[in-house]
Amino acid sequence: MIDEDVPLITDSIVLEITSKKVDVAEFYIGFSAQVPIFHVPVGETTGIDVPGQLWNLFHSHKEDIPNLQPGGIEIGVSMMGETEDGSFNYFAGGAMKPNTSTNGEFTIWELPAEEYVVCCFEAENFQELTTSALGKAISYLFGTWLAKRGLTTQPFSVERYYKTTPGAAYMEIWVIPVPMKDTEPL
Repeated sequence: MIDEDVPLITDSIVLEITSKKVDVAEFYIGFSAQVPIFHVPVGETTGIDVPGQLWNLFHSHKEDIPNLQPGGIEIGVSMMGETEDGSFNYFAGGAMKPNTSTNGEFTIWELPAEEYVVCCFEAENFQELTTSALGKAISYLFGTWLAKRGLTTQPFSVERYYKTTPGAAYMEIWVIPVPMKDTEPL
């Protein structure tokens, strides 16, 4: 059994899984769209990259987004909800200045005040971080770490991106853990 807050090596990357509590909801502003699930194999490149298109849109409009916190954390959020079958919603954006609003042209997403499980990792560069390393981290977090603890998550996950340096790129995956329901044998 692996404890929290202890770096571990799995599939050639170093991960650290920890708990964090958000006492006051955080607000982010950006863009969102529906993404067909079959178009997004984790850690691979596809012909249609809706999340990548949202990130390009966000970065090309950063200067025009009202109340965007300069130099703030950027997040990508995958979430289920009111979507067409076989799709999920994806949000790409950045931290909003506290106590502000917007005109409705942009999407506002709230990170709820809650207890989170956070998977931290880095890679040599941003491209590797958002493809191979992200795929490996998601696989371990959902397929091994949470499962071994009898946990699943609320229907969203947050990718928190921090400033990339020439030597390393760092990010975190945030999820709200939920105990798995016991199932009766048929």
